[in-house]
Amino acid sequence: MRVSNIANINDMDGLTLGSNPPLVNGQDRNHDWIQRLIIDNPIIILSKKECFISHAMRRLLTAVGAQPSVIELDESESELGSVLPVLFVGGVKIGGLDGLVGLHLTGELVPKLVHAGAIQSF
Repeated sequence: MRVSNIANINDMDGLTLGSNPPLVNGQDRNHDWIQRLIIDNPIIILSKKECFISHAMRRLLTAVGAQPSVIELDESESELGSVLPVLFVGGVKIGGLDGLVGLHLTGELVPKLVHAGAIQSF
């Protein structure tokens, strides 16, 4: 896993990710860990390793002043593998590059980022 813009991510509640994720009460702790990241970060991109689409998403977001956290997951670390990359703003799923560009073209992106606390208002 590769992480950008998130401090001490591997120490969060003692969780570490590997090929055999830990189970708690029969459930995958990685799923809970990812959900916590989505809720705790104003803007986050979940991506496959070295994904050019997530790179384009990050470039667009930085162009409007946001600093997204990017989590690069191995396919074994997430059941989201087939729908990556995916953007969350303020804990709400925006979708992939098409959703991000759609918000940008309609003028809805910046207000969503401001509301989530990801950027200051212009």
